[in-house]
Amino acid sequence: MKKSIFLATGVILVTALVFISCSKDETGKGGITDTFVAEESSGDSTGTAAGDSGSGNEASEQGQDVYVYVCGEVTNPGVYEINEGSRVFEAVELAGGMTPEAKFGGVNLAGTVSDGDMIVIPGPEEAGTDDGLVNINSASSEELQTLPGIGEGRAAAIIEYRENVGEFTSPEDIMNVSGIKEASFNRLKDLIKVR
Repeated sequence: MKKSIFLATGVILVTALVFISCSKDETGKGGITDTFVAEESSGDSTGTAAGDSGSGNEASEQGQDVYVYVCGEVTNPGVYEINEGSRVFEAVELAGGMTPEAKFGGVNLAGTVSDGDMIVIPGPEEAGTDDGLVNINSASSEELQTLPGIGEGRAAAIIEYRENVGEFTSPEDIMNVSGIKEASFNRLKDLIKVR
């Protein structure tokens, strides 16, 4: 009888030890519970990060919509909504394309559009030059606005500069105008002249 009780007690102790060691990890905490919590929080943070980066990628790929005014020798002049970073030729296409009278030598059709741009496709009387370059010493506001990145405000600043300071002596002098820096000049340098 004593032997049976001793044996039963031994079996219970061994079972208890096995159970305790199975339910504890090396740190002494419950391994199953910790693993479940870690997986759950890992799933949450991965899901959140993936969601965040996914929506960020969509925004950077698509950009935002902007408004540009396309006028002059186009079929349907007007204000058009277009994706920021689109090319000038795409905005012209939205306006129905150019008319047969269009003289677009001074218009950089490969330039990119930004919000508030005015894209003017000149006609025969507005083109002003045979070589397609815009003379920044004599061009009207409308002619200056055919240049990439030059809207009504910058065109006015160019005209004001040449009236108050004097004629530009080289194309690089356009960088003396407020708001026109080296990056802007690099887009303009092959499209402008001073004589």
